[in-house]
Amino acid sequence: MAAIRPFRALRAKTARIDAGALIVDDEPMSATSPANADPRSLARVLRVRNAPGDAADVATTRARFHLAELLRTGLLARDAMPALYALRVVDGESARTGFFAAARTDALTGADADADTDDTLVAGGVVGDAVVVGFSDKKGRVARALETETEREPDVSFRSGARSFELWVVDEENAAARVTALVESASPRVLGGALAALANARARAASATGAGTDDASAFCLAFFVDDESPIAHVPAGVVLLPVQGAL
Repeated sequence: MAAIRPFRALRAKTARIDAGALIVDDEPMSATSPANADPRSLARVLRVRNAPGDAADVATTRARFHLAELLRTGLLARDAMPALYALRVVDGESARTGFFAAARTDALTGADADADTDDTLVAGGVVGDAVVVGFSDKKGRVARALETETEREPDVSFRSGARSFELWVVDEENAAARVTALVESASPRVLGGALAALANARARAASATGAGTDDASAFCLAFFVDDESPIAHVPAGVVLLPVQGAL
């Protein structure tokens, strides 16, 4: 059973909006980010909080409504084909590349992977905070495979602060299978990132009954990167993984 899978992400429809306007590029669970003031921002889906006196489900309802509105207005759309999402982060003279994929929660190991759950991470019905997973690429095979997929113009480019980002959608089945097979054999392990999102995904997987092998409840959103040059923090909302239904 594959531990790392392509998935159909929800992401910014760049014909309508700059992807950088949607992402939440603050440290995980910062409820006071300035992005909360922007009605387009995914902060209203990924950084929800109940106000004092609110009923328990008020924040969840607001987050789901905001996600539906972003979809209705065409600012977000779901990809038609499962894909891996290669992301290059350029910060000054440094440029590093990793990729987003769906990872089976029961296949991930690493220190502090059992952080406390936080329901606000899935209040909107999607996860946009990625667990950072490192792998050993001493022979450079994964790097070469990703270089092949990123030789063309990126599908999405945006900036956030001093950093720039380029995103490639790798939806060719053989290319995606090659990358995931290489990483699965390269001792992937949790380095950090949104550990609460991983704990939440494990809780969902434990409570799911009758879920198929491609059901989203068994997976978390993960960002895979060579552990010799890790990317410590990945903006939330670059790609979104629905928490229910098929990948």
